Amino acid sequence: LEQNAASQKDFNATSCQFFMCKGYQLADNTANVQTFTAGQTVQMKVDIRAPHTGDANVSVIDLGTNTVIGQPMIEFQNYASTSTGVAKNNTDFKITMPDVAAQCGEVGKCAVQWWWDSREADQTYMSCIDFTMA
Repeated sequence: LEQNAASQKDFNATSCQFFMCKGYQLADNTANVQTFTAGQTVQMKVDIRAPHTGDANVSVIDLGTNTVIGQPMIEFQNYASTSTGVAKNNTDFKITMPDVAAQCGEVGKCAVQWWWDSREADQTYMSCIDFTMA
């Protein structure tokens, strides 16, 4: 994405925010906004079609400031390894939602972000779940 953006003369980083949710905006996904509660366990499933060794995490992000709120809910080193294979917990795992009701009470304020950075492939992947917390 970063390479593609650099080649587009009309690219606007402020409106795209591709570093957080691959450029997708809430308007692209209003039918799929989730509602979570503090302490809720959420099952995550990731489809890895082409392993590249790297690091990964799942965090709550503030969409207004493009920052991570608190600490990652789960972190992986040696994620999607090309030498040892993709571990089952890389593709099927649970996270526990932190209490972010104060920051994430309104639609469009926050997302759960799955983030995978592979220096081996010199690529970064991410996906987001729009949510609110009561």
